[in-house]
Amino acid sequence: MKKRWLALLTCAVLTVSLCAPAYAEDLNDELARVTLAVKKTLSIGSDYSDFSGNVRDGGALRRWTLQWSDKAGDGIEVTADDSGRVMEYSAEQHAQESPSSGGYDPAFSKVTPAAAAQTAKAFLKAVLAPEESFTLEEGSGVMPLSAAGGDYWFNAEILRSGLPVPDGARIEVGADTGKVISFWREDVSRAYVNDLPSAAPAVDAARAGTAFSDAVKLELQYVAGDGDTTAVLRYVPVSTPAASNFYVDAQTGVLTDLSKAWGNLSSSGTGSASSAAADSNMEASKQDAALSEAEQAAVQRLKGVLPKETLDAAARKVTALGLDRYQLSSAAYQADEDSDEVTCVLQYSRTLGAGEIDASRAGAAGNGCQLKILTVDARTGALREGWSYRPWYMKDVSADRAKLQTAADSFLKAFYSKYAPSVALSGGEDGAFTYSRKENGYFYYDNSVSIEVDPADGSINAFQSCWTEDLRFESADKLISAAAAQSAYCAAYQAKLRYIAYPVAVDTTVPLWKTYAEQFGVVAYRYVLGYTWEQEGASILGVNAKTGKLERMEEEKDAAAYTDLSGSFAKTQIDALSAAGIRFGADSRFRPGEALTEKSMLVLLLNSCGYDWDEAELDEDGLDGLYSAAWDQGFLPRGQRSPDWAVTRLGLVKAILSPSPYGDAAKVQGIFKAAFRDAGAIPAADLGYAALAQGLGMARGDARGRFQPNRTVTRQAAAVILYNYMNR
Repeated sequence: MKKRWLALLTCAVLTVSLCAPAYAEDLNDELARVTLAVKKTLSIGSDYSDFSGNVRDGGALRRWTLQWSDKAGDGIEVTADDSGRVMEYSAEQHAQESPSSGGYDPAFSKVTPAAAAQTAKAFLKAVLAPEESFTLEEGSGVMPLSAAGGDYWFNAEILRSGLPVPDGARIEVGADTGKVISFWREDVSRAYVNDLPSAAPAVDAARAGTAFSDAVKLELQYVAGDGDTTAVLRYVPVSTPAASNFYVDAQTGVLTDLSKAWGNLSSSGTGSASSAAADSNMEASKQDAALSEAEQAAVQRLKGVLPKETLDAAARKVTALGLDRYQLSSAAYQADEDSDEVTCVLQYSRTLGAGEIDASRAGAAGNGCQLKILTVDARTGALREGWSYRPWYMKDVSADRAKLQTAADSFLKAFYSKYAPSVALSGGEDGAFTYSRKENGYFYYDNSVSIEVDPADGSINAFQSCWTEDLRFESADKLISAAAAQSAYCAAYQAKLRYIAYPVAVDTTVPLWKTYAEQFGVVAYRYVLGYTWEQEGASILGVNAKTGKLERMEEEKDAAAYTDLSGSFAKTQIDALSAAGIRFGADSRFRPGEALTEKSMLVLLLNSCGYDWDEAELDEDGLDGLYSAAWDQGFLPRGQRSPDWAVTRLGLVKAILSPSPYGDAAKVQGIFKAAFRDAGAIPAADLGYAALAQGLGMARGDARGRFQPNRTVTRQAAAVILYNYMNR
């Protein structure tokens, strides 16, 4: 690779100050050279009638955009560097739409995942530089249904000198065409200030692993166990370098946090926050002389609620809230349909004084308001929780932390007296204090009380609690030592050598980098040889304090292979649907001979659209979502809902064809004839559906040539009908 810059590698965060390269080549000659290199790499012939080439001179990055197209609208677009290396690729082909395009039109992919992976590998071999190799994560992001978005996505890790580099690639292969649709390298817009350093480390993996291990800190704490009734003891990592922003320098052995490097690059914080709460008022409704049952229930739920004036007066009696400076601006009542509880959200505001505003931050924000929002029991006025909004442009206020904590402690004892004996201070910063539950000397952070104190006047700005009643805590005896837990945790990780992208600031006073910064930002990168700390399998949550075993995050399991298809006439079709992700759920039992219910039918059809419903996990809320999606897709008329109804053959055919490209035609009466022997038993309004099902090969009739429209369809028969539709 031609050197185009030099870099000074002397500081933790470097400023790049380089001279501009001299281009001796004419632009037209460069375009010709780059175009020929790209054509050779991608085997682009002379089939395209139009071509354009444009250069984007970004100073330290120079990128060519090459576009080929023909009169039919087919084309290729490539982004290449000035050596002709392909950085991005996209192909567009305008296929003629079939007369039946649109609507519910699922189809199996014509290309297998294995074939798509081979295509991706071949493309990568062609476009990567000679010194680069790759490993491919096969199957990542695959959507094997062409109707569900269809294409195969693969992530590639790029290696040089046998080691991974920071910038990988992503490649898309068409599920129907088997051709590469797009390709993208992460370094298309990333400049490096040095060549790749030697792959020979001065520090071995064992020493790097020790550096990582020494930085690990585990805390013994209670965490939620199985179910909602038990808390168990676990050594939990509270400080660990097992993350992408940490590495050990392979030459010095120093553990480095890249997030600090990024922080050093930021000259000043520019973030700002804004918040506005809309006033919400209860409107008195005019009662109809004849209220429905649901309307009467809603009216009954509001029985006994107190007016906002009474609730406001009760809140103002809590002097710790400091409401004397605030005006009540709105009150919003809300009833819980399940518990019949009614809460009221009281919003208080006060206009800021000129002396409270930092003019350099306020801009056009004006005086603004500080808000306090309280949730109270609408029948008793009892406080539930509160929060506040303090505009970002208010002047910072210094306050004695001890005084703020005293105010928080007092509020805790007064309003959380039930929890106060069981909690201890676990965190406090800028007036925000967290009191977490403590049992047997160990924290259980899932139960806590949070209290925030206003540094300006010591009033309570916000408060809330999270608590689990009747929680059982396992005993704190026979625990493994902290050293044993540390050893078990660290043993699961390995130090792996790779190249790191270290961020460096560019010197925008140099024309080369000024141009780069204007187009790509003020950060470039330096290659560093380093170790990262990695582990295989699911993420580690911690170490069981009783057994010493690692506890990991539960991974989403792949659907199990069916175990009950022996003897089923639909085994081939069921397996094909399953391979495409079209199932009733993750259960290993298909239950082929059972009657198909409406609920199960919708699960199957929606999953053919790319959803991931599981009939075994559908509670009432899930059913609501299932039917909402089914109505949106058009599988059922909106409002039709009979989850346990046994679906008939005609009912399944109508559900499939109604939203399909054939749906409108199926409704037309008087033009269809069906060759089924029992065609006369099919209602005239539905004959089109049966005739189309026969014509498309979806339903072929029984041994006697009958459609049997009112016969209950089994799960295996439903699979055959859907499979046939997708293979029509």
